[in-house]
Amino acid sequence: MDIPRFKKIIIDLAWYYAICFGVFLLLYFTNPKYDYHKVEITNHKVIKKDLGRELIGDNKSDEEWRKLIDETVGSYYNYELMYDNFTVKNLFFFSIGFIKNPNNNDAEPVSFGILGKVFVLLD
Repeated sequence: MDIPRFKKIIIDLAWYYAICFGVFLLLYFTNPKYDYHKVEITNHKVIKKDLGRELIGDNKSDEEWRKLIDETVGSYYNYELMYDNFTVKNLFFFSIGFIKNPNNNDAEPVSFGILGKVFVLLD
């Protein structure tokens, strides 16, 4: 084996490991924590329910009332998540949010987080 070819192999391996290490660091440091999961689930429920628009209507002048109703509903969902034993399992490179079922103690996954983004699995 000649020396220039051996150097190229070593350099290629070094780049490969450096890129892999960089990807793992990116995944580790952008892993969403508990608060991100809670906020995204609450936002998902508030947007899905859209209670402010349902109660007030689409008038531009009633925007503040809709905002107040949506914030109140969001606070209720935050309380509901806390009451429902919402937990987040941090798996270093990604995280999964679970809500424990009080009837049989099973945990149902409700959110998945990776690269700083949380995806809600609720319908």
